[in-house]
Amino acid sequence: MEHLFFNYDRKLSETVAFIFSALGFTSIQEGDSLNVFGGTYASVSILGIVLKLEENSYDYEDDYRYMLSVKNDASSPVTVSDGTIRTFAGVVARILADNAALEVAVEVEAGIEVIGPTVGR
Repeated sequence: MEHLFFNYDRKLSETVAFIFSALGFTSIQEGDSLNVFGGTYASVSILGIVLKLEENSYDYEDDYRYMLSVKNDASSPVTVSDGTIRTFAGVVARILADNAALEVAVEVEAGIEVIGPTVGR
């Protein structure tokens, strides 16, 4: 599982619409869980990978309001390796930074790496 962190100054429902639209998704699942801050989350599944957006209560919660988890979709018949998950998380971070004009922090072994929008795309 990989984690991406970012700030967006809107409530969760508006953030879900904005973020998943920036990633090109139109069909979004919403759910409730006692394991997430605020009790609700949104997710999409593609290529055996699930992207789960929630308010950040994991790491760096003092610095980043939202977290996007990238992990294997247990309900999919597609097998995805950990290396593919890591690569896909990097692709998602770059697309999100460029299309939402956000700085996206990617969790790496020694902390975080911040990916910003590409200037003059």
